[in-house]
Amino acid sequence: MKDVICNVLKVSFVIIFFVLIFIIGVKKTTIGKKFEDNMRRKIYGEPISIDGYINNNFFNIDELGKRESTKEINSAIKYAEENSIQYIKLKKGIYLVDGQSTQYGVNETEEKKGIIMCSNIIFDLNGSVIIQKKNDKVGYAIFTVREVENVEIRNGTIIGDKEEHIYSGESTHEWGFGIDIRGGKNIVIKNMEISKCTGDGVFITNYFAKSLKSEEIRIIDTRIYECRRQGISIIDGNEVTIDGCEIFNIKGTSPQSGINLESWDSTQDIDNVYICNNKIYNCLNSIIIMGNSKNVNIQYNELYNKLTCDNIKEKLVVENNCIKNATMAFLVNEDGIKQGKKLQKIICANNEFLNSDLYMMNVENAIVEKNTIKDNKVMIFCSNLLFSENTVENNNENKQIAIGVWYDDIAQQQENSEKIYTLYLGTNEILGYYNKKMYVGESDRLQIITDSNIIEEYKKNLDKE
Repeated sequence: MKDVICNVLKVSFVIIFFVLIFIIGVKKTTIGKKFEDNMRRKIYGEPISIDGYINNNFFNIDELGKRESTKEINSAIKYAEENSIQYIKLKKGIYLVDGQSTQYGVNETEEKKGIIMCSNIIFDLNGSVIIQKKNDKVGYAIFTVREVENVEIRNGTIIGDKEEHIYSGESTHEWGFGIDIRGGKNIVIKNMEISKCTGDGVFITNYFAKSLKSEEIRIIDTRIYECRRQGISIIDGNEVTIDGCEIFNIKGTSPQSGINLESWDSTQDIDNVYICNNKIYNCLNSIIIMGNSKNVNIQYNELYNKLTCDNIKEKLVVENNCIKNATMAFLVNEDGIKQGKKLQKIICANNEFLNSDLYMMNVENAIVEKNTIKDNKVMIFCSNLLFSENTVENNNENKQIAIGVWYDDIAQQQENSEKIYTLYLGTNEILGYYNKKMYVGESDRLQIITDSNIIEEYKKNLDKE
């Protein structure tokens, strides 16, 4: 018994000894850090001034772009967080950073790289240029916004390494992001230029986020250009606003869209998205909407490339846009047709289509009204919708059809029901040179209703939903 007690006492003594050593070590480290900081203060001044300027000398940050300063900038941000400083500002300069990741995706490990934002901080870049270091990795994040809140990044330029990147191996290298948001609330990106990323300018998702979801994200007055994959990707998120942005020259690897809403699986949702007052051009696609998206509003934009809505869950409003030399397509792809999917609650109103087709397939409970469609045509396939008060005009050479309505063969093959598809056809103005103003394909499952009373009732019922 005595031996047991002695052994217990020995073990307890050893544990206590090491705990004391650890505590002393931590205290020494803390004391040493405070001593070092005080010495640096005497030499360089305060780490962050009263007006928010980061003291580059204190943190050993190089503003000439000759030496990578990722760790040093992150030390300044961390200092601000620890000292409850909510506004910080860079000295105007050129800063070389490294946000590369060796694995698929970006920053999936705790060894997060790039400039890492902390909560409750406005980071004013003050006209500075942030450059990603040349690398050969699958992905990178120049800025990482991960499970934080109340963050703003403003007034600067972010440049990826697209032109110098080493595209080695079999990977597409499409995961190099300017700003990578993975779970964040009240995040603002304002007055920025983001270019030449190997992937997306801005990437928004909850992927790898454990607690805080992506919501209340605002991208305002920002130029995004010459990225390889997307301007902006929204994989999942709630209350996302893209306002007053210019997105162009997105080329390199699919899908090459200005803005892409593309939830990857059923666990990801995109809800309450506002895309307003933007100009998107010289991309393969202006906007693509797919997957678990709902309550998407596209208003007052100038779009020069295709806008496609594919498999949206519910409610898309497209109003007061100018669409030039492109196609606007509302459709369900072949896989969606096999699953019996329909696009629900589509409002397309007061848009100007210039040399741009309007294409609709497998749409239910929709209104298309008060649009101006010049020098092109309207194609409606197997749709339940109201088409009213539109102007279709062609002033060039004769086109075959102004408005074409068909029951689609693919849908017919996949559907077992005998459901009747209805086009509520109001008064429309068709001007110019067409061989045929309206063509209706023969089908016993397609009906066209022109009775104004029935049309009005349809609109009232749709508004109630």
